[in-house]
Amino acid sequence: MTVSERIARLRIELQELEPKIWRRIDVPLSMTLEGLHEAIQMTVGWTFSHLWEFEIDGRSYGDPSYRELDDEPVIYKAKGARLGIVIARGADRFVYVYDYGDNWRHDVIVEEVRDGVSILDDRRRWNAKGARNSAAMVTRGQSCSAVEFHPLPA
Repeated sequence: MTVSERIARLRIELQELEPKIWRRIDVPLSMTLEGLHEAIQMTVGWTFSHLWEFEIDGRSYGDPSYRELDDEPVIYKAKGARLGIVIARGADRFVYVYDYGDNWRHDVIVEEVRDGVSILDDRRRWNAKGARNSAAMVTRGQSCSAVEFHPLPA
């Protein structure tokens, strides 16, 4: 089904690398941060095999079940936080961290918010195996469309 909704154009840049490696994706504002994590995994080419979190305005969002010690910082549920709310609260740039050992840090930059059209299918949701096995999931999965890749994949 084709639906017009509010879309965010995001630029995702790996920090500390030259030349810059970045991706640009369009995602609905209704997407959760957990969904955005899945979109970034697919778009950047990661493998859904490490811990991750978003750092937004002094808060961490991820999967709180991985918090092991009581004195560790609080991790808020990414699956309960919507991208649209994050942006509405003024976050136009935040950090996505993947693989705490290698500490791959990505700047997520909100370039534009606009009305747009996404392909939605409420019966499907990204999962690690399905998303990893099909590049087409980038456009069919939770209404994320890859727009640009830099450097271009081989």
